[in-house]
Amino acid sequence: MEELQPEHTSGQWRLFIDSSAVSWKAALLQNGNKLHFVPQANAVYVKEMNENLQVLLQKIFYVEHWWNIMC
Repeated sequence: MEELQPEHTSGQWRLFIDSSAVSWKAALLQNGNKLHFVPQANAVYVKEMNENLQVLLQKIFYVEHWWNIMC
């Protein structure tokens, strides 16, 4: 994030999570859509389960930023 916009705040971004039967994708979207999305994670052959979502959120350090989540 620092390379894209050093003065960013977490409230300016939302986390978009897309899941299917065999994959997960996560990206940050800027409120207002003025900036390009920032891919955060991509996992294949991962089932849609709460435990897997928890691992995904840990890997992208969600608790440090508290972005709004969209699914």
